[in-house]
Amino acid sequence: MQSVRESHTATSITVTAQILGDDNQNASTTLAYRYTASWSPEQPMQREGNRFLTRLTNLTPETTYEVRVTFSDPEGVEGTNPFFLTGIHLPRLSWFINFAHLDFLTEPLMINGDSMAIVHLYSNYPDYQWVGDPDEGIAAVDDAARGVIAYLRSFEKFSDEHSLRQAKLLLRFLFYMQGADGGFYNFIWPDYSINRTGATSNNDRFNWWAGRAVWAMGFAHKVFAEKHIESSLQSELEQRLDRAIGKAARFVTAANIFQTRFGFRVPANGWLLGEGADFSAEMVLGLAYYYESSQNSSARALLEKLCDGIAACQLGDAANFPFGLFLSTPNDIHLWHAWGSRQMMALAVAGKILQRQDWINAAKKAADNFYLHLLTSEVLAEINPSLQFYAQLNYGNASTVEGLIALHHATSEPQYAQWAGLFGSWWLGNNVANFAMYDSTTGHFFDGIEPSTVNRNSGGESVVEGLMGLQSAYFVEAARPFLFYREQQRHAYAILEAENFSEIMSGAPAVTSATTYGPARVSNGRYLRLREGDAVRYHVTIDNAAATNEEYFLYLQFSWETGNSDAVGVAVEVAGVSQLHAQGGAAATFLWVAQLPQK
Repeated sequence: MQSVRESHTATSITVTAQILGDDNQNASTTLAYRYTASWSPEQPMQREGNRFLTRLTNLTPETTYEVRVTFSDPEGVEGTNPFFLTGIHLPRLSWFINFAHLDFLTEPLMINGDSMAIVHLYSNYPDYQWVGDPDEGIAAVDDAARGVIAYLRSFEKFSDEHSLRQAKLLLRFLFYMQGADGGFYNFIWPDYSINRTGATSNNDRFNWWAGRAVWAMGFAHKVFAEKHIESSLQSELEQRLDRAIGKAARFVTAANIFQTRFGFRVPANGWLLGEGADFSAEMVLGLAYYYESSQNSSARALLEKLCDGIAACQLGDAANFPFGLFLSTPNDIHLWHAWGSRQMMALAVAGKILQRQDWINAAKKAADNFYLHLLTSEVLAEINPSLQFYAQLNYGNASTVEGLIALHHATSEPQYAQWAGLFGSWWLGNNVANFAMYDSTTGHFFDGIEPSTVNRNSGGESVVEGLMGLQSAYFVEAARPFLFYREQQRHAYAILEAENFSEIMSGAPAVTSATTYGPARVSNGRYLRLREGDAVRYHVTIDNAAATNEEYFLYLQFSWETGNSDAVGVAVEVAGVSQLHAQGGAAATFLWVAQLPQK
């Protein structure tokens, strides 16, 4: 006799089979399944003691499956053989990846006789109705483009017609907003006319929103090509992408030319779009997907220039600040902000498509050092070069999660998926506010965590970014379980504010109140000013029971001064041993962070 049982989730079916009386364990079983008329190839089931087990994964939610199990035993098989399990209907994933609020924000329109849709800008607690901006408009390419990506990822995974229809309507809005020169305007007014002059909406240059439109259109082209659908829409995408690439390329005039900023060799102005590695990264994603599905030579040429420029914006390593991060822009001591920092993702995606291991290695360096620092210590919002912890946004967390998932796909190394899941747990309450930033029952992604409160508004940007980030982790089995982890204990870095010294050793040290120091932001709004002969002492207690068995690294944030390198500087001693003599000689005064040598 034999028995067969099954259990299922939205994307998997687990089948257990057993032959009673198989004492010599020489029986075997095979399994096939179907949801259409055709059966899958037979596959052997794995023996586990006296039973056989197979788990079918990556199945389609809201689909009905049938399973066939065939038994084989040299001594013969009694009873029903093969055995059929019918009517296995997989549930929806909507209980977790919930598009309800994005569906609400997405309004279908008819403009100039063309059907399209917009994503409304804001939606505020507690009633969550549509809210616009009197100075900008009611909707933007920025959010519509990311809405295209979120909907198409759902369609790519589940083949659901609703997501495809929404994505196509939003693509039509992007087409409406594209100028004749290939660039894009960003906002529309309440009467659906285009905001052509606003600083965050004009088409004077090739701007952030234009890069996002290319990302969405390039991704759409890839999905349609892989699915062998929408051939006429593919052709229109190609024409519009070619025009956009042509305009963007005219602003990349200094590829492979460097400048020196803050003592580092970084890309010169004119190498990166908008002088930003972050902006260029989102453009790269569109170029990479378009090239993958079309082999377009212009897309590849611009892609290679931008990726080389992004890789050249990487500073530091495992020990040296800023630990392998990619600058947001090489022109500013405001080194990095979490929002929009998709440089790691861009290099991983493009590196895999173009087989550029150097780009993948740069992405790995950022993950293995900078992002691992964040994961094991504190989520940051900005570094400039002081550490800023707020505001924590969906826009920032999604960039990190998507980057690590892309790196997992490029390397097949599981730790990157696991780290992505842990970063993604921020949405489910594993954050400094202990507050779930995503409500799976409504589809709300809350706007952000501030120093003393949670912003419970749920605007378009938060929703599209949250969906993209959560999709990235939840759709990858190696990442999914880690979304539900919670932090149990932490041994993170500690920040000692210089103005909080224990005692004055000599001179007359002064504490100055200021929020900025030159172009940099001052930690805690105060800094310590030392003149020749001034000295202070700090007493530090390490609150860690294992401290005697651990190694500690000390870093100093100081003003790198102009003037003769032998005449200015700051000396640091630890337990009476000289550790660092940070000198002058800089081209301009700026704040920087340096590691104290280990002695």
